[in-house]
Amino acid sequence: MVFGDVDLAPDGDRPLRPLTAGRQYAATGRPGVEVTAIVPLPGAEVEVVALGPGTRLVRTHEDGAEVRRLAHVAAPSREGSTFEQSMAALHGLEAALTQAGMEPRHLDRTWYFLADIEETYAELNKARDATFDRWKLTTYPASTGIGAGLPPGQAVAVMAEAVARDGAPAATPFGTDLQCAPYDYGPRFVRANRSHRNGCEAVHVSGISSIDKRGESLPQDDVRAAVAYAMASFTDLLAGADLTPEDVVSCYVYCKDAEARSAFEAHCSDGGFTVPYLLNTVDVCRPELRFEIEGRAVRRKPA
Repeated sequence: MVFGDVDLAPDGDRPLRPLTAGRQYAATGRPGVEVTAIVPLPGAEVEVVALGPGTRLVRTHEDGAEVRRLAHVAAPSREGSTFEQSMAALHGLEAALTQAGMEPRHLDRTWYFLADIEETYAELNKARDATFDRWKLTTYPASTGIGAGLPPGQAVAVMAEAVARDGAPAATPFGTDLQCAPYDYGPRFVRANRSHRNGCEAVHVSGISSIDKRGESLPQDDVRAAVAYAMASFTDLLAGADLTPEDVVSCYVYCKDAEARSAFEAHCSDGGFTVPYLLNTVDVCRPELRFEIEGRAVRRKPA
């Protein structure tokens, strides 16, 4: 995984073409990028299949089981409302899953980037609810819904990942006692989930903000306290999977303003929080909230 400044991206005859939604900046203020590649061990059965311009299927065999992992970036749409564009993206995701020999129940991670999240998040949720009802989903993926700078006319950008082990969902959701489950107050996603693949324990932590056990936003006038609560929820979720911040391989931090960014940087400095992260200056899912963090953590398990 290459994560950080674009200067770190490898050169070669086939230059990388990273896709970003929103304005993503590393701590240096320069554009940042995340690139993931597969390097098989000798004798390993690994196949990477391009199913489309933004869709890759990875097939492996582990302990006699076939594991399928799908990464999908929805084709951009600029036609219709946020609801209509979201529905089109989710239909495209369903088609990609079918093409990969997978099902919606295999989804373990989704991202929704909204051009005007304060006005359009409700429309996205309507589209997601309608689609999840049609799919008959009862276990939801980890997810992030965040503001973004998108091309003119595009209201939403959608990315998703899915994993299946011998045709069964491989991800197990879990939560934290510091926050209630999101679907208790509306959005259908889980705080985090974990799965075992490629000899590793992998954890997705959803976008976490300063929301309490009742699903209500904590006061934001003390932004350092709000950041501290979100960070405590983040680390508690890692602990729920027996992982620590040292296991975090990538982390996206969303700050609504410079004061929230300074509060996060001070929190890291005071607590020795040294995970790799990229900073984004964007609107968060609720108008009053000023900070959000998400992450991916991986720990190799003994054979």
